[in-house]
Amino acid sequence: MTALHAAGYDPFFISEDAVARGELPKRGVKSVFLPMTIAQGRGEKKGGLAFRPALGEFLEQGGIVVETHAASCDEFLQPIEESKGGFLKSSDIEKDLLGALAQRGIKPYVSVRTADGALIKRGTTTVHALGQKGFLLTFLREPTGTKDEVGADGVIHSVPDPGSGPEVEPWTCDVSFFGGVRFFDSRFGKELTPQNGKITIEMQAGDGRPIAILTYAKPELTYTKTVQDRMLVVKWSLKAPGAVEYVPHVVRVEVGDADARGAAPVFSANTVSSAQGTGEASFPLAFEDENRRFAVRLRDVLTGVVRE
Repeated sequence: MTALHAAGYDPFFISEDAVARGELPKRGVKSVFLPMTIAQGRGEKKGGLAFRPALGEFLEQGGIVVETHAASCDEFLQPIEESKGGFLKSSDIEKDLLGALAQRGIKPYVSVRTADGALIKRGTTTVHALGQKGFLLTFLREPTGTKDEVGADGVIHSVPDPGSGPEVEPWTCDVSFFGGVRFFDSRFGKELTPQNGKITIEMQAGDGRPIAILTYAKPELTYTKTVQDRMLVVKWSLKAPGAVEYVPHVVRVEVGDADARGAAPVFSANTVSSAQGTGEASFPLAFEDENRRFAVRLRDVLTGVVRE
């Protein structure tokens, strides 16, 4: 897991049951790693699990299986003969994991390097799907100054780490995998334009950074507010040029007194857009609220667009 993360991949765990059910092709998996999976089900007996046959089909479909040890038992822990061919040995590719997998057509969604061209060592990159047409790319950087080590007493201690890097480190991110899309820094509300398929961000130590990846431009955020039957209803919509369908957007709706700063907690909500880019929030009003003047603030969390 550490080696895969260091190489820029985003691995996940999957059970043998799920593999036997055919989940690998459903999830679009390209490679499977078997850490000491020395007992592998054949599904040849009653109550067995057809794990190995599922891996065989995966190989025939162009997938790659990497194992640390050859299987020596079936699902009932009975000795079996070692299967020949098909699987890669992790010891053969561990020295250049990224290069070995790239040669076989398996590349990370995003490759992140420091200013000197080295892969990041104290950070992670994760890609989350947003509906069918968008992604949320999240960067996490570990704190600097210390590292965890297991002492002689078996307890983890924090010790100084002079090689942990500067407080602020520029990361160059290869995002060419995503093609012609738009990148938005969700925290600062600005669009990032790739240069030669790469974007650069300044990563603070111990910080995280979300980047929204959308197929449309930064949308315009409009809203209406009405009071009826002692209910304050705020309806909003997103409109981006040429966009027919929108990924799920979260819009933060905050309502407060017009003459005061900040929003009232009971008048705040996170709302999620429909596929048409619309949403709404409703807040019940007390009798004494009917003559109050309210200020309404909306913020699209993905792109940082704000309306007040």
